[in-house]
Amino acid sequence: MELNYDWKSFQSIFYPKKRLSHQEQILTGSVYLVVRNHTVVTGFSEGEDLSSWIGSSVDKFVVDHPQREVIILDQDKVDQWTDSIMGMPHFYDQILELRRKAKLQSHTHSHLKLKNKLNSPETWNQRHFLLQAIQTWWHKIFPSTFGVYVRISDKNSIESSILLVVQRGSINTFYVPDLSPMIAERRKYNNDVVRFLSSKYMVPVQGLFVNTSEWIEWSEMNDPWSKIATTLKRDRTKLVPFQWSIVTLINARARFGF
Repeated sequence: MELNYDWKSFQSIFYPKKRLSHQEQILTGSVYLVVRNHTVVTGFSEGEDLSSWIGSSVDKFVVDHPQREVIILDQDKVDQWTDSIMGMPHFYDQILELRRKAKLQSHTHSHLKLKNKLNSPETWNQRHFLLQAIQTWWHKIFPSTFGVYVRISDKNSIESSILLVVQRGSINTFYVPDLSPMIAERRKYNNDVVRFLSSKYMVPVQGLFVNTSEWIEWSEMNDPWSKIATTLKRDRTKLVPFQWSIVTLINARARFGF
């Protein structure tokens, strides 16, 4: 029996861990602090343990980390936001709404130059390029309900995949699909996999087959569309079925930003 949500696979594919050395993380990574009465309640920065700062003053943390961007969130506000999103049926939508509220009402300390902030490998409210496309312009050229199957693989044939089912522009479910009913030999053929998924889940499915290293590179970028267009042209990335309407939109987005 398949679950409607496979958050672990979703996280690993759409938000892979940043390829940063420890020193790079210390120099560039943003820090998120939840505070009460100017005291640190909890903190987060990818790849770091900030537990030793719990109970310390925010001012001391900022002074001791002059090279870092410190994003400060009031605990009472965070508690209110958490309560307000519990009525939303989808975990991914809850995360997006929490980020939206936090972005609007957070306070940021930073001694970094603007160009360093813009080039930081961590982005406060960055959404993955494919998830953004699915929920903005992709759904305009697809039926009201459709699937997106993403398979990424490397030269050692190590693969990971996920199927997203999108309904009226919102991601409805996501999970690693069960391909075991297929003949093992047929699973090697992209067209057969996409046809199988379309038949099994009774929705049109768009397949995207990508090299792992390129996928990770794109996932760390705000605007990877020119690179995506190049790999499509050179047949390193495959759309199955191939649709000129999607290719045209990708090229337009790469060239003109829309």
